Amino acid sequence: MKVDPFTSEGAPNKNKDLRKEYYRYKVWRIIKKSNFFLLTFLLFSGMGVQEVYGQVNSPEFKCISGDSLVWEIPEILCGDLLGYVIHRAEQQEGPYEVIDTIDNPMTTFFEGPNPFGLTYYYYLSSLADCPDEEILYSDTLSNLPLRSVPIKSLSVIDGQVLIQWNKSEDPNISQYVIYRNTSLGTIPIDTVQNILEYTDESSNPTDKPEIYYVLAMDDCGTKSFFDEPHNTLLIDYNLQPCQQRITIEYNEYRNWPGGISYHILWAEIEGEFVPVDTAASDVFSIDYNELIKDEDICFYITAENTSLGASSKSNTICIDSDIVEPVRDLVIFDYCYEESIRQLNMRWYWNETAEMESYQVLIRQKGVLDFRPLVSEDIQGSLTDVNELSFNLPTDIQMPVEIALRTTDICGITRMSNVVNPLHLSGQTLDETTNLLEWEYTFPEGSFNTDQVLESQLLDGRLQSVNVTGFEESLYEDPTTIDDPAEGRICYTLISSGQLTLPNGEVESFSCISNTVCLTKEIKVYIPNAFKPSGVNQIFRPYILFQESITHYELKIYDRWGQALYESRNPEWGWDGTMRGRKMDPGVYLYFIEIEIDNGEVFNSTGTVKLFR
Repeated sequence: MKVDPFTSEGAPNKNKDLRKEYYRYKVWRIIKKSNFFLLTFLLFSGMGVQEVYGQVNSPEFKCISGDSLVWEIPEILCGDLLGYVIHRAEQQEGPYEVIDTIDNPMTTFFEGPNPFGLTYYYYLSSLADCPDEEILYSDTLSNLPLRSVPIKSLSVIDGQVLIQWNKSEDPNISQYVIYRNTSLGTIPIDTVQNILEYTDESSNPTDKPEIYYVLAMDDCGTKSFFDEPHNTLLIDYNLQPCQQRITIEYNEYRNWPGGISYHILWAEIEGEFVPVDTAASDVFSIDYNELIKDEDICFYITAENTSLGASSKSNTICIDSDIVEPVRDLVIFDYCYEESIRQLNMRWYWNETAEMESYQVLIRQKGVLDFRPLVSEDIQGSLTDVNELSFNLPTDIQMPVEIALRTTDICGITRMSNVVNPLHLSGQTLDETTNLLEWEYTFPEGSFNTDQVLESQLLDGRLQSVNVTGFEESLYEDPTTIDDPAEGRICYTLISSGQLTLPNGEVESFSCISNTVCLTKEIKVYIPNAFKPSGVNQIFRPYILFQESITHYELKIYDRWGQALYESRNPEWGWDGTMRGRKMDPGVYLYFIEIEIDNGEVFNSTGTVKLFR
């Protein structure tokens, strides 16, 4: 309500003619009905309810049609309604002036003079015979066109369009007209009062985007201008069975101030819609890759405007995931090599529901870039989840190797398994006191209870072992001693084992025994240059360190003319300076020694030795 125009700042309080006219009406009406006022005053003073009628209500300013003002007759509780006062200004903030006073209380309209089509702002007050009461004033309206109504959002709910809009900025608006684009043009479909949302039950948003406008309308039937139209989101899909993927496609939601912030894809999972992906404002398709074969799934899209706090929901689509079941969880979990027969043994897992055409076992020698197929099999009948296969290593490939599986489904799409290293042990003698062992092996990812034990067997049959589980560099230095002849040749074997939980929940155990690696200490041969059968060194023979690894031995003695005097094939035997029991004369004699050890190495030595008597 407006303030008293005769007393408040900005009001025409200096308009003496209006003040005189206003009180002339009051005095005339008081004289005419003095008995009535006296009775009324005494009655209400005695009841103590003067404050209830302490205001002169303004007319309810309904609208302005052109330059015609329309209002409703107010209820005056403190006296009789005498008429109305019309206030006008060229600016909304004033100053306002009284342009007319209407002395007919039954009048509900006024034609304001405006020959030049200027913009004016108006408000109304009532004239009543209430001499000392506060005067209230109507809302301020202008003859400007009604402001357009922005739509907040359109959403598809249960196959119908829910339209939501913002309240009109014009104070005299209580009605809104809903328009929709149709084949007959843009037509009004309904008019509503005092609400800011509407459900269009005649819409068809599952077949096409629906386009809407909302217009404000006052009680004079004047409508606002059309704002920018908004359209519903319509989604469609493209199912790609071989890629196990669905592409959700949708149109652009238009004419939000500031545009779309982003899109959200919603999917029904376990009976509840949850957000599963987002897309930028200028992206109008989203891929979904979590389909499960023959399982129904539903989707919808929302466009979001964060600055407005608005969200627009599309129609909902439901599909049958008629996809090709791919090979999933392909994993080789057990892989061993039997050196004696050059055979590789392997076990692997794949989902038995896979629609597979064939598979190949691939192999490559360690350090080679490309795999080559070693085994190729077409799939006949149904699959089993755990599978095993044994095959011989080709003669042109030597351990260590890497193996993998490659599958091809009925769409021709291939998948590769994990690449694994079957267990292989190698070693070398670093020096007289150290053997170095190295191994190639890859535990399956996710395995547990893993264990690796390096076992060794000495020449005398003694067995030793050391746990090498978790050695990151897959090598071990084994200390040895030259004091123990049995350590001149040691044979090693590595045992690897563990467990793995397969994708189907079952626990499988695996264990491999490596090839055997035998390491022989480097033979040290010490050859004397003289001997005396009656002295300390009574025979001539080489002294050999780690002779237990000898596989071939030969010692020959010749005189200076090349005649053979002695021959031995046992490293423990030597020449005593005789030939067939006859003592040879003191002097210089020739020798020839040949030694071969179990790793294939050959030692040869030729020289002279002096015989003393």
